[in-house]
Amino acid sequence: MIQLENVRFAWPGRHAFALSVERFAVEAGQKLLLVGPSGSGKSTLLSLISGIVVPASGRVRIVDTDLSALGGAARDAFRAAHLGIIFQMFNLVPYLSVLDNVLLPISFAPARRARALASGGTVAGEARRLLEHLGLDAERVASQPAATLSVGQQQRAAAARALIGTPEIVIADEPTSALDRDRQEDFLSLLFGEVARVGATLVMVSHDQSLAPQFDAVVEIAAIARIAPGAPGLQ
Repeated sequence: MIQLENVRFAWPGRHAFALSVERFAVEAGQKLLLVGPSGSGKSTLLSLISGIVVPASGRVRIVDTDLSALGGAARDAFRAAHLGIIFQMFNLVPYLSVLDNVLLPISFAPARRARALASGGTVAGEARRLLEHLGLDAERVASQPAATLSVGQQQRAAAARALIGTPEIVIADEPTSALDRDRQEDFLSLLFGEVARVGATLVMVSHDQSLAPQFDAVVEIAAIARIAPGAPGLQ
């Protein structure tokens, strides 16, 4: 489902650094935890996987598609159709309702919209189902502006947005960092249940290695990626 080979990427600018990945692969349906300290290149690796950036050399192959062969607009369309992303800071649009936030991805991906309709209902109905499954009272919060939600509620809304339309790959960048241990476990249990229901592949980034037993596989980023000496820290 995800395959990187001989990838070299360098951020431009005065404080540039380079990231190298010889090989990294994730099988379909796998729940993989990518761990490492701040500054080890985790978020840069996620940007390569999601096509936000492209390598200077090497191959990034996602869902049988070489992202390096696509132009910027085509990569954006591919990401919208095939990937669901849970950002560390959630990145909900604060003035939009919770329901409208959840529906945003399928506004840009017709195939994903069609998958959301496959159950025979409406896209709004599917969004509400996801919100309920992830522990929110959809009847109460669907029409609220996202800015009025608590941190835990925003996290669940962000997960629903990532999962709508059954993307093949779900990427989660430190999604539990703002939660205490009990809430972390509750959230992961709900997330895993929905990921398993749709058969998605999950790649989650964290600095918290205590989460490892809950995943199928755990990879230390230092084992697969190198940052050029003297490079400043990155997230």
